[in-house]
Amino acid sequence: MSRPSSPILISDDEKEPAAAPVAAVVPGAKDEQTPVAAAEGCSNDDGDGIEAPGWLPDGFEMEGYYERDGTLKTTAYICPASGVKFKTMKEVLDYCFSDGMERAIAAKETLQDKTTLQGKYAWLRQKHGWVLEIRAGGENFSKMFKFYANLSVGVRLVYKNDVLRYIDEAELSECDFEDCDIGNEDNIIAQLEFNVNSLPPGWVKETAFRKCSDGIRKDTFYTDPITKNVFRSLKSAEQYFISGKPMGAHVPIMSVTDMYYFDRCTDMLPCLARRLKMEGTGDQKCEEEEGQTSRRKKAKAGRAKGKATAGTPGSSKTPKPRGRP
Repeated sequence: MSRPSSPILISDDEKEPAAAPVAAVVPGAKDEQTPVAAAEGCSNDDGDGIEAPGWLPDGFEMEGYYERDGTLKTTAYICPASGVKFKTMKEVLDYCFSDGMERAIAAKETLQDKTTLQGKYAWLRQKHGWVLEIRAGGENFSKMFKFYANLSVGVRLVYKNDVLRYIDEAELSECDFEDCDIGNEDNIIAQLEFNVNSLPPGWVKETAFRKCSDGIRKDTFYTDPITKNVFRSLKSAEQYFISGKPMGAHVPIMSVTDMYYFDRCTDMLPCLARRLKMEGTGDQKCEEEEGQTSRRKKAKAGRAKGKATAGTPGSSKTPKPRGRP
């Protein structure tokens, strides 16, 4: 295959001719270039017309590059509502026929609703590398505290203005962490992200921390802002977003908004307290709820050596619980 050059973006809804393409980024090339947008049917400096295919829905953009022989190689089709990229015509059409555009638009609109968690922290999704971190603190871990955390540099701040000042001026504000230890992961309840590249704006990624007998376990969950469906993997969330079929999803008793919508500090929720090794709660053994009133119990370990178990109820390995409170 010939080496690619001159990547471009093509929008099928542009009405005015775009400026002539300039240099674009070519992985591995010494001379880096910048992508540009070209209008449908417009001509570049060589007089070549660029037209989007007739099947491409209105508003979609094409991303690609020119081969050395001048052939346009399309690498992705970009949804205007979500920014999600598709590689093939089939993926684009399946997405549109399953009302994917409508789901993306509805999800994005929830960012305007400040009574939702994603709406309250819509500003944070624009700040690359920052997450909302929830920790246990206070006497006997009876409180929950909120921090803005940049995990790549290990910075944790309390207030929005402190985050903006740090980003703009690299100035680190003094914060009072007396009531909540931030020195390790032992008291982290969850970390929340509001910008998932392959999902539309409005989706929330939750990383839940659980104290187990052998350390700390981290489970990820993806919440659809419209249906409140929760998915345990990014792949299943992406499949739902594209197809509209919520395979393997569940609706928990409490949503991410119910659990984490507070300001500086609030009382600990019982369902979240169970994630920690707290006095009187015992070893949690990583038990999880599945949005039901009753909880599964794990089979007791350490059966006596040589004890006959074949054919007895409960001798098989207990299924791994799914879901989260």
